[in-house]
Amino acid sequence: MGPVVATGWRRNGRLAGAAIQVMDLFAQINREEETTFLISTHDEKIASLCRRQIVVGDGVVTG
Repeated sequence: MGPVVATGWRRNGRLAGAAIQVMDLFAQINREEETTFLISTHDEKIASLCRRQIVVGDGVVTG
């Protein structure tokens, strides 16, 4: 069994055209391996692909 939670970091926050492919891969791994991904993004399109969103704004956690 692999890690239960996986995190990653992209310095400039951009994945260019590969973003959807990466998110599809994360979704597949999530389904097959039950791995949780913690994704931090300012991109609403990427966030919308996530099953759950937790929003932080001005130091306040919502969602």
